[in-house]
Amino acid sequence: MRDNHFIPFEIESDVGEIRESEKLCPGVYYVSVHDPATGLPHEYYIAQKSKSPLSEQARVYGTPMESGDDLLMFSLEEEKGGEPVVRYEVERYRAQNGLPPLSEEPILVTAEFGREQYPEYFGDYPAPSMTPRGATTRYQRLACGVFALETERFERMIAVCHPVWSCDLSDYTLSKGELLNTADRERGSNLGYMFFRECDGCVALFELWRWYDEFMASGLIDRAAMMNAIYVHHPEYAVTHNKREQEGLNDVGAHFWRWLGFDVEPEGEEDQLIVFHAEVGTDYLRF
Repeated sequence: MRDNHFIPFEIESDVGEIRESEKLCPGVYYVSVHDPATGLPHEYYIAQKSKSPLSEQARVYGTPMESGDDLLMFSLEEEKGGEPVVRYEVERYRAQNGLPPLSEEPILVTAEFGREQYPEYFGDYPAPSMTPRGATTRYQRLACGVFALETERFERMIAVCHPVWSCDLSDYTLSKGELLNTADRERGSNLGYMFFRECDGCVALFELWRWYDEFMASGLIDRAAMMNAIYVHHPEYAVTHNKREQEGLNDVGAHFWRWLGFDVEPEGEEDQLIVFHAEVGTDYLRF
């Protein structure tokens, strides 16, 4: 729980009425403000350039504030707002100075999730060297944290990193995946890759497709053949998905706005339907 702390500068003209605040380390503060237009809270990190331990690599994600030339604002809600980068550097400062961590979340989790949006800071996800079906002999990067690979047994697989599979794949698809039986897994840590056989990877790629423009740009996936593979290997999934799409049940955005009280009618998208293409087969990986 965050206690109220005195912030030694005036920022409400930039961010709004401050409801909660906390000093995280010298020159870095957390603030929660009230948005009178929506009634919703917004969260920020505020950093003093002259006093904070933030590196130049971290500061580039901040927005200069009109309240003072020495102040940077990092939105915790905006894409590329720098939240995991600032949190990582604050935790590093606290560890190096004998201070307790701010959160019980392991710093490895912060870094692993941070790679997805901030590979230029944390580094890109490395391709897995081992799979449940042998060592990786060749691979191709499909998108950030998603790889097509081949094993020493000449089996082709799709590997999806933890931050992606834990957030973006359905329970059905996860039930088709495999995890390495490593010591980390035995300790209850599943931060590694989820691996899918070629006959199951088609479903994983389909569910991730709308979030990753790199799939199409890579030239390594035949989308029509991928849909055929779903129909052949997962016919019930294809039928259920198409029924939900046609009824607008997959329109997550519309259902969210309706939950907030707005009169929005859910709609299906024709390009999200799984369509069988008789002119192509099921070999959807081009590598």
